[in-house]
Amino acid sequence: MEIHDMASINKTSPENSSYKSPSSAPLRPLYQIIFFWTLLIAGFAALGVYQSYQHEMNTAFTAVKDSFKKDLVYRKWATMHGGVYVPITEQTPPNPYLSHIRDRDITTPSGRQLTLINPAYMTRQVHELGKELYGLRGHITSLKPIRPENAPDSWEITVLKEFEKGKEEVISKELIDGKPYVRFMHSLIVDEGCLKCHASQGYIKEDVRGGISVSVPWEPFQNQVIDVLKMILITSAIIWMVGTFAIVAGRRKLVCYLDERNSAEKALLEAKAFTESALNTISDIFYSFDVNGKFLYWNKTFRIISGYTDQELSSMTPIDFFSGDDIRRITKAVEKIYLEGASKEEACFVSKDGSRILCEFSGSTLLDSNGTVIGFSGTGRDITERKLVESAISESEEKYRILFRDSPDAYLIFVDGVFIECNRATEVMLRGERAQIVGLPPERLSPEFQPDGRKSSESAKEKIYNAFQSGCSHFEWVHRRLDGSDFFVEVSLAPMTLRGKTALFTTWRDISGRKKAELEKEAALASIKKLEGIIPICIYCKKIRDDANSWNQLEQYITDHSEALFSHGMCPACSEEQMKIIENMK
Repeated sequence: MEIHDMASINKTSPENSSYKSPSSAPLRPLYQIIFFWTLLIAGFAALGVYQSYQHEMNTAFTAVKDSFKKDLVYRKWATMHGGVYVPITEQTPPNPYLSHIRDRDITTPSGRQLTLINPAYMTRQVHELGKELYGLRGHITSLKPIRPENAPDSWEITVLKEFEKGKEEVISKELIDGKPYVRFMHSLIVDEGCLKCHASQGYIKEDVRGGISVSVPWEPFQNQVIDVLKMILITSAIIWMVGTFAIVAGRRKLVCYLDERNSAEKALLEAKAFTESALNTISDIFYSFDVNGKFLYWNKTFRIISGYTDQELSSMTPIDFFSGDDIRRITKAVEKIYLEGASKEEACFVSKDGSRILCEFSGSTLLDSNGTVIGFSGTGRDITERKLVESAISESEEKYRILFRDSPDAYLIFVDGVFIECNRATEVMLRGERAQIVGLPPERLSPEFQPDGRKSSESAKEKIYNAFQSGCSHFEWVHRRLDGSDFFVEVSLAPMTLRGKTALFTTWRDISGRKKAELEKEAALASIKKLEGIIPICIYCKKIRDDANSWNQLEQYITDHSEALFSHGMCPACSEEQMKIIENMK
């Protein structure tokens, strides 16, 4: 890691470690979540059914105990009164098991016959009536019953034996005639009233004589449990479907959120890696430090130029790299950054070996989310070469300024259709001051028409266009001085860039003297041609008389007075005549 912070020296960077963000952890498969959700709903449903079952069971237990308590109350009432007399009917005949009791049957003064009903007889009749009306079953029983019909069944025998061991009551759910019943049985303890009928069996007071068994049908309670079960199943199914839909939709939303978060984290890590890579590849120093002057980050260039190790840099402050007056200027620059947000300063960076490098430092503030300054960051650029170049350029510019100013040729700079600068030679050539020349277009310093008959304004535009297109242009031009006189110049136009704009470097060379000589020569030549027009020539030999009154051959005279040369030959007529002469000579 080349971008360092003091808390992570010698640690690997996030991109090179096995670090994974929390959002990158894999989600549980959807079927697992639905499976656990189903188990949860099933558990709550089962719990609801179980609680309903227990509630109904407790209700049944309460009902059967209440029935027993009523039986016990009226039985005790009957026992307290030694039984009761009731009319003898077909349903209530005299009890044969009470025949040993005197006055079992009596006749009222009115002649009405009554029979004694003991508590057991009364309880049995009440149980039979309850069974007929409500399905309730009751049974007085004992291991030694007087009445055979009162003999216990298998469940009652088991319970009666438990009573002999000291147990007082038993309640459970059993089958009677193939149907479920809640059965309750409580022991009967012999008291004084019981001995009237059962003393003959050898019972004494406080003995366990038997018990009263009460049975309530379970079916009504079971139906209630089934109704609750249906309601729970329907409710659970609705909750399960709503929850499953919410889980599927929520998971999709969560997946989208996590995907977006992962993408954001990935982009952040990539941006961080890119920033670190970029900062480590630049040739400038990069650094940041907190408000206490403690370094937070630095790049590879900083470490190399400073000559210090990462461990050493972590304990240093920015002021440690400067000396002398630079410390004061850098301190002021940091204060300016704090107040204004940014600053620049030039100072010598002092490395570990004592070497000094002239750098330009640029800094800015580091802000938290609330806009509070938490530190500073900046760069330092080695400007040693730049300063040397600037010095050389300054010297070069001075030289060119002198050449431009003192050149014998007129130099002008043309930008956006007007001249913006000129040298002393231009002032002399135009017989004016710089202030009078700058700002004028070329046509204002020219006659209306050029020697070729074209307008100066149109021709100037064409020349300028050609110069920009071809890269340079040379031509002759007639300019007009500020005093109104015209003169010939040889113009050179060369495109250049000046302060970001396209310009033309214009050179004028005064050729008025040369043009004057050319005109005089042309005038002389014209004069010679006119003199030759009245040359005296002999009508016979065709010789010409010169100014010295000498006669010369035509060819010689023309050669001496012009640039013409002669070649000799014969015309056809002369050729024929000469051939005849030659023939005659033979």
